Amino acid sequence: LGLILEGEASRAGVEQGDRLVTVDGEPVDGMSPFDASTLMVGNVGAPLVLTVAKGASDAPEALREYTMTRTAEAPASPVEARLEREGGGLGSLSLGSSGGDKGIRDVGYLRLREFNSRAQRDLRDAIARLEDQGAQALVLDLRDNPGGLVSAGVEVARLFLDEGST
Repeated sequence: LGLILEGEASRAGVEQGDRLVTVDGEPVDGMSPFDASTLMVGNVGAPLVLTVAKGASDAPEALREYTMTRTAEAPASPVEARLEREGGGLGSLSLGSSGGDKGIRDVGYLRLREFNSRAQRDLRDAIARLEDQGAQALVLDLRDNPGGLVSAGVEVARLFLDEGST
């Protein structure tokens, strides 16, 4: 775990080197650090229960549960998404120059305002919603995006690149 010195987790007894196992009972194994961290914020003043493992063991005697108070608001979602249908603001896209190409009629438009801890998760969820609505292609708008967390940028890139490309 990365700890904030004198933060709530540190004051509750969590130590550098402890491994996060659950947040409010939800397992975090396999989650990115950013996905796990977003489970800890929001609803300021509400209780937060972390289960951590001391060392590499998941044996019951190595697990410790710490209860603290949430002190951070969740960052606002940096993602705006909408489906543009033929005749909408984005028009029709044509892929390739083959005579049989009929073009793409339903385009998912995604605007990413910044690379924060919610960027990858919210973008992934927005892409799934747009695909469920019939999006045939996606436009990722990064105009006026000032940047942010490098690791969030890498996680966003992984949504669009083949495995092993990042």
